[in-house]
Amino acid sequence: MRKRSGLLARCVFALLAACAALCVAGCASSPRAGSVEPLDVLPPEAALYVYVPVAQYQDFARAVLKGAASGMSDKDSERVLSRTEDVYLALDAQCGAQLAVRGSYPQAAVKAALSAKRGWQKHTLAAGTACADTAALADGEAGDAGDVVLRKPYTYYTRADLPLELSFPRAGLLVAGSSVQPLIARYDSALFTQSAAQKSGTGVYAYLSEPQTAEIRFASPDAAALLALLAEKLNPALSLLSFRAVYGSLRHAAADADSTLSLTLELEDARTLRATAAMLKLALLAVQAEVSAAGEASITVTVTVPWQTVLSSFTTMN
Repeated sequence: MRKRSGLLARCVFALLAACAALCVAGCASSPRAGSVEPLDVLPPEAALYVYVPVAQYQDFARAVLKGAASGMSDKDSERVLSRTEDVYLALDAQCGAQLAVRGSYPQAAVKAALSAKRGWQKHTLAAGTACADTAALADGEAGDAGDVVLRKPYTYYTRADLPLELSFPRAGLLVAGSSVQPLIARYDSALFTQSAAQKSGTGVYAYLSEPQTAEIRFASPDAAALLALLAEKLNPALSLLSFRAVYGSLRHAAADADSTLSLTLELEDARTLRATAAMLKLALLAVQAEVSAAGEASITVTVTVPWQTVLSSFTTMN
């Protein structure tokens, strides 16, 4: 687990260092009207989604930078924070990550920032290329099964020392992952078919894209993987539970010493409400969680966590 954390830390550092270089190299550029949203390019089958509004959680972002990018200067860190608006992250059951970051990263600066001197290699996907995407949008033009044929060319970048690829489909959007082609394929489909709107009514999409939110949010449309992780970290008894979906938030006010972690757990079977709530109270007794029913088939869990504990978990990640 520590090796995986160190690798993730190096990937995050490389990504943030690239963002910092872009901030130095150019000015902000506004995306055109009707442009694709970050959530539109993330895989719809992910185990867990996370949203971070950077402006409201600068100290949280600094903690992540300190832990994952110890070689980045304070000046570059502040440039990243000032130019980044929102970070969206999708994790699969094996902790593989895909990211979509909204900010001010002008395309004109990409060539200078992601140069061979900085260790990056440039690649081009020509128009007409069939990009593999196991969850391609339904009405996208397809080549082989599961492929999306690109309508326009895209550029992406790799580094030999990192299992990370990144691309800027447009000036205000950065996407990254172990393989960037599925992200580009979903972007292309959403851009030309406007079929990304199909997701806008789903619970996860609506919850994470709700405007004016001042909290870190996360959601799991398939709660099995999340429960397995919580069982490992908190109490093995949690693996016995069954939920349809999990929604959560982490909220902190600058003047407060504590933060509030809130979860809404949607049950598979409403008849198990009382038994599940009782089991949760017992499993989470050590952290003094408040557990209560929230309707006929959902449970809310609220836990108070010292904010410094949250921050330190990132500053010590490597």
